[in-house]
Amino acid sequence: MPALFKAPGQAYTLYQRFQKRWHRSWLGVFLRTYASAFKSAGLAVLSFPISAVESSIQTFLVFVSNLTSPLHHNVNESYTLTIPTWGPANLTAKTVWGAMRGLETFSQLVWGDPLRVAVGLYIWDAPVFAHRGVLLDTSRNYYPVEDILRTIGAISVNKMNVFHWRITDSHSFPLLVPSEPDLAAKGSYGPDMLYTPYDVNRIVQFGLEHGVKVIPEIDTPGQ
Repeated sequence: MPALFKAPGQAYTLYQRFQKRWHRSWLGVFLRTYASAFKSAGLAVLSFPISAVESSIQTFLVFVSNLTSPLHHNVNESYTLTIPTWGPANLTAKTVWGAMRGLETFSQLVWGDPLRVAVGLYIWDAPVFAHRGVLLDTSRNYYPVEDILRTIGAISVNKMNVFHWRITDSHSFPLLVPSEPDLAAKGSYGPDMLYTPYDVNRIVQFGLEHGVKVIPEIDTPGQ
C-alpha cells in the first residue's frame, strides 16, 4: 500500500484504451512518452449509481524535477499521483525513478472490462527501504536469460530496485569470458547453460529500463 492514499467518493473513470509504455527506455523514450500530455479518447466519468457526467479525463501530465539522476543507492523514488474527478491526472516526482514507480501504481489502478480506474484519488508514496532486492544464484541453478528478464520485470512491478545476480561460484562457472573460454567450457553445467557478454549486457540494460539496478557477482571457487 502507498504511504498515503486518499479516495474520496465513489467515482470511476472508464478507459477505452490503455498502454503501459514507460518500460521502453529508462530515460529517453520514457520522458518523450510521458513528459508531454498523455491522451486517450473517450474517458467518460461515471459515478454510482451509474450515471453519465458531462466530463472526461483526457490528459495525464508527468512532472519530473531531476531528469538526470542516476539509479544509485538512496535515489529519491517518491512520487505524488492525483487523479481528480475533473481535469487532468497528474504525476509529480523528483526523479525519473520516482515517476516510474508512480506510473506502475497508475497501471495497477486500472481494472475491469472495459478498463476503468478510480478517480478522486490522491496518493503520495516513497519507499521505506533504499535497498529492496532479490538475489538469484545461477551458479547453483542455471536460469535461461528470458527467465531472468521475467524475474526482473516482476521485481519492477513490485517496486523493488536491486537484482543481485550471483553468476558464478564453486558449483559452476556459466559466464563465458572471451579471453578465458575454458572457464565456461569446463565449469558450466553444459554447453547450452552459458551467459555470453551480450547476455550480461542485455540483462543489465533491461534492469535499468525497469528501474532495477543489476549487481553481477563473479566469485572464484569458495568465494
